[in-house]
Amino acid sequence: MRRRLRAYCRTLFLTIGAMAASVALLNWLVDPYDMYCHSVSGHFRSYKRRLIHRVSKAEIARRGLYDVLLIGDSRIAAGYDADHPALTRFGSVYNLSVAASSIYECSRMLDLVFEKPGSKPGLIVWGISPEFVVRDRSPRTEFDFDASLLNPRLNYGEYHLRNLLTLDATRHTLWTIRDRLMSQPDVIASTQTSSGGFTSPAAASELVSHETFVHVLPARHSYLAEHEPMPAVAEAEQLLRNCFNRCRERGAELKIVIPPVHAVYLERLHQLGLGERIEFGKRTLVSLATECNSTTASAPPIEIWDFSSFRGPPTEAYATTTTTAPMHWYQDALHFREALGNLTLDQMFGMANEVPEFGTRLTESNVEVHLISQRTARNVYQRKHTDHVQLAIEGPVTRR
Repeated sequence: MRRRLRAYCRTLFLTIGAMAASVALLNWLVDPYDMYCHSVSGHFRSYKRRLIHRVSKAEIARRGLYDVLLIGDSRIAAGYDADHPALTRFGSVYNLSVAASSIYECSRMLDLVFEKPGSKPGLIVWGISPEFVVRDRSPRTEFDFDASLLNPRLNYGEYHLRNLLTLDATRHTLWTIRDRLMSQPDVIASTQTSSGGFTSPAAASELVSHETFVHVLPARHSYLAEHEPMPAVAEAEQLLRNCFNRCRERGAELKIVIPPVHAVYLERLHQLGLGERIEFGKRTLVSLATECNSTTASAPPIEIWDFSSFRGPPTEAYATTTTTAPMHWYQDALHFREALGNLTLDQMFGMANEVPEFGTRLTESNVEVHLISQRTARNVYQRKHTDHVQLAIEGPVTRR
């Protein structure tokens, strides 16, 4: 009896071990997070949906050698074309942006880039929202941060076990195989894996419903409006200062982009009482850039570009509650399309474009004049677009 029990247990454990080894081998071969980069994995790369997550982006930051890097949140990921000529003239381009990223997460991404031997990016374009004084009152991270190389306390044993043996990894392996066998072109389009960005399925069409447009507006009880008075931002400032200095020490040209959200979203932030914080954030970015530019005169100057505005493309018409409407510049109130991303790149690099007056490079000498101009533009916008303002006042009722 005892001998039979031992034989049964041995067979059971061998079977479990064989099954686990088979699953691990399958996940290693398909490599849904693109961690191991072997030849078999490369055949599936265009179909890997996990390339937009922090696990994959951090791996690419750690080992990839690119001449141009784009970092920031989903706006930069979805709105910037890695094949834009302003970027490709510097060499190879990759978009390391991840959804809902914070200053802390972006600084960790740059750590991985700069710690890599031979990494010398010539250009870094970094999208930073001026309300970072609220967003980054503490090192905020998202759900997939702890499981990625961005986590400074990552357990590497658990890291590989998670990516080889978990149900989530196996599910994405099977999805990758299915999409590869079915050759679904929409999968490639929806993930934009060649440049590391992503676009929601709704963005494939220029027709945008009212529900799609407004669902990203912040609610009155969102984290953006939780703290009064204005929180201290010394920690975020120091992170930015360190990142700015490291870019200059490495000789990388750094361009900071304040993203062009739709004017309704910007007005909504003002309705939530964040106007002062937005202006404070812009002043802070200019001040830090000026400080860092003065320390290493031989390095390319850090540029701050403001594309948040109450005139021009950000005032694009949107759908009513009963209709859909074509939107050329935006896919919702927060995320801009590549058409507008291309326009911002044209402006930053002095290339001809269809809206030459859009966007302003901020410096110590013009930032206060610029802020006054934006207040004036907002007053004009409120009088001209009363429906936009009403939507911004009403906003969503759900927490975001």
